[in-house]
Amino acid sequence: MSKRKEHIEVEPTVNESCGIEYSVHRILPRMIPDLERVFPGVDLTNTLVVPTFQECKCDLIANGPEPDAEKDRLLETFVAWAKVVCAALRADGHWAVGVSNTPSSPHVGRVWHRLLGCANQ
Repeated sequence: MSKRKEHIEVEPTVNESCGIEYSVHRILPRMIPDLERVFPGVDLTNTLVVPTFQECKCDLIANGPEPDAEKDRLLETFVAWAKVVCAALRADGHWAVGVSNTPSSPHVGRVWHRLLGCANQ
């Protein structure tokens, strides 16, 4: 296995029911300081990171009714998916939180905890 891929736990996979592509990665040592600032007090030793991607129907950099509706659709899809995934992980005894980097979306905090219902408050 190439050194570049040795941190990958699950290769890119598409969830056909919602159109989200995801992969699962062991946390890289260089990521830990940044994640410790975002998640203070959380033991990140065996943390896995799950980046997601969704196909969009228009240019998301643009402003206006069409891109705004598409941004909302993508965020709602992600939140619904992350809520299910986080609930399953927590039911199995794991810590989990969904984070979106969209400007209109809360990052990490009480709003995400309430929306996703999957992280300790």
